[in-house]
Amino acid sequence: MTKSNGEEPRMGGRMERFQQGVRKRTLLAKKKVQNITREDVKSYLFRNAFVLLTVTAVIVGTILGFTLRPYKMSYREVKYFSFPGELLMRMLQMLVLPLIISSLVTGTVSAPPPMCWETHLELALLSTCHDMN
Repeated sequence: MTKSNGEEPRMGGRMERFQQGVRKRTLLAKKKVQNITREDVKSYLFRNAFVLLTVTAVIVGTILGFTLRPYKMSYREVKYFSFPGELLMRMLQMLVLPLIISSLVTGTVSAPPPMCWETHLELALLSTCHDMN
């Protein structure tokens, strides 16, 4: 019984069904790739511009770091290169540390009362020290 005489072949074992599913998905993927237009590529790049620019900036920064290392640069020139990185790190601290502290507060509030007094004191000390910096 083959497809050549119009009959549907019997489904075989798991491996044959798996292979058939892979072939089917491969054909669908091939059709999708063949139907990609220039507008599809533009919209993809526009939607993912932030990620692409971030990866590009990391690669360019790494290349600049390795190529400029042998040159004797003054303190001022080094500061010019380190300024954008310093800004990024401070912005990340402004975003991440309050989130961490708020999640710690939420966790300690949900803890049973006898266990959480030490944690409350530690959290108050941590937030006070963080605010001083």
